[in-house]
Amino acid sequence: MTRDQLKKLESDLWAAADKLRANSDVKASEYSTPVLGLIFLKFADNKYRQHEDAILAEYSKLKGTRRERSLQDIAIEKCGFALGPQARYDYLLNLPEKEGIPKAIRSAMASIEASKPELLGVLPQQEYDRFSRNPQNRSLPKALLKLFSDIPLDASGDVFGQIYEYFLGNFAMSEGQGASAPLRGRASLSRPLLARTGHALVCTLLQTTSGFSGVNCGRGNLGRKDGRGRVPRVERKERLKDLRE
Repeated sequence: MTRDQLKKLESDLWAAADKLRANSDVKASEYSTPVLGLIFLKFADNKYRQHEDAILAEYSKLKGTRRERSLQDIAIEKCGFALGPQARYDYLLNLPEKEGIPKAIRSAMASIEASKPELLGVLPQQEYDRFSRNPQNRSLPKALLKLFSDIPLDASGDVFGQIYEYFLGNFAMSEGQGASAPLRGRASLSRPLLARTGHALVCTLLQTTSGFSGVNCGRGNLGRKDGRGRVPRVERKERLKDLRE
């Protein structure tokens, strides 16, 4: 994917996601964490898909032998995640709204946490209940799942990192400008931003998704900061590259 294609994808995804929120009664501060969670879920599914053939081949090869291993153990070893059938993105995407999509997303997140202890208590779950409190919002989960399905199946970790940063920046601007302000561009990953947009989720992804280590993710912190209290941009970009193979 070229730089221009990525910029267009970021912009299109954000504009559509922001329009969906504007047509609901969900506040910007209530919207960020569920949205970031769905981007993560799409990333996890893409990564699992890339390793799926190798996972199944290894499972079949060892099944019935003294070296037999569970599908979950093999999946975690090869790609870092174990996604059951009901945690797959396409399964959630194709669920009818009457089946209770927020509840299904919660179950998917819970199953991922169960397979990866580092994520326990980190992935958003109850946040999706906000989409069920008002009939006006009930189409949001389906619409967001459909929106993020536009991220290509072969999107690299770098692509997801850039999309993540773009959304983080825009959510930060949303907090500062009010829910109705037009949002464009990026913003620094500052303490207020991280506190309001799922700090634990961001930091845990940075540390565990591809074995990234050495990040100091104290409260409201992505690690070392410059003299103005911000994580240096070069360092931020490197850490966001965690979302890669």
